[in-house]
Amino acid sequence: MNTHLLIENQKSCTEVIAKHRIHGSCPLDSFFEDDDEEFELWIRKGLLKHPNMKRDGVIFYDKKHETIDPGFDFNVAQISDKAWFYTLFELGYFWEASHIEVIFYYLRKIGLYSNLKIAVRYTTTDPFFDETIKSLYLRYIEHASESVIDVSDLIFYYIMGYKQICGKPWFEVYHVLFPIYIELDKVGRWILGRLSFVDRLFYVYNSRWSVNDDSEVAKSVKCYSDILPLSLDLKNWRYVTKKITEPFDIVIVKGLPGERLNDSGLFVASYAEHFITGTEMPTRDFDCYLHRKRLATLLFKHGNLKLEHGYQSADESPGLLPNDARMVLYDNKNKKETK
Repeated sequence: MNTHLLIENQKSCTEVIAKHRIHGSCPLDSFFEDDDEEFELWIRKGLLKHPNMKRDGVIFYDKKHETIDPGFDFNVAQISDKAWFYTLFELGYFWEASHIEVIFYYLRKIGLYSNLKIAVRYTTTDPFFDETIKSLYLRYIEHASESVIDVSDLIFYYIMGYKQICGKPWFEVYHVLFPIYIELDKVGRWILGRLSFVDRLFYVYNSRWSVNDDSEVAKSVKCYSDILPLSLDLKNWRYVTKKITEPFDIVIVKGLPGERLNDSGLFVASYAEHFITGTEMPTRDFDCYLHRKRLATLLFKHGNLKLEHGYQSADESPGLLPNDARMVLYDNKNKKETK
């Protein structure tokens, strides 16, 4: 039963709804129609003829239409700014971390709930993991010692399947997909990392290619290739014949479709989705506009569906690493250090 509580005062009237919890929803396997008029009308309504440049950002919509109220609940993010959808949809706009976080959350759900054929056993991380491992790597370089890798670090929560909604323990998968933020020529962009436990390699997918870019990209992901072996060893991982200080070899994947505009986030999401579903990504005629529109439309419809029916995702964060699991990691670390 939906319970409606009406809270009124002289200035406002707010409706609070007890929502139905649903399990197994995955918008990325929904049918997409290119000529969907509902989304087109919504995204254009209230759009300024020329965006206004403000000190705190760009204004795309008039005051009446700039806010989504009530906002869309995507579980890992609550979206109430209509500009979020516009920059997701429109060509040439950079995707922020919140765009990547939402899309990679639903990419994880493909492996759990989708009707699509899944080609691999996988999980993903998110932009916060990227920030965390980079911070840990700076400590590692500063102290020149693997002793700074501690099981209380948040990356172990991810490895053990905690912290992240719809994440899996890494020992249950063969591949981990990482959205990674880097800067090339002082311009921010997204690339995709893939750790393969099958061949112990760290693959990098970059939509902008040059010899110089490859070198800079390899430097940017060194934190992953260096830190992950140290972290995984504490879990008595595979490849026991390898030294814990031996980095993962980095492989720059070639033959990928390249971007023309500021679409690195779109390509990262597309690389990941095609890998997950085992479908070939076209190297030519990759329609960035159509793929942006697909993601924006599916998320718009999913957000609307949850609002209209009072749905709330039943997927919850698994929380922090339990003490018993943390103690196992501490014991493993102590055994390594006393050998």
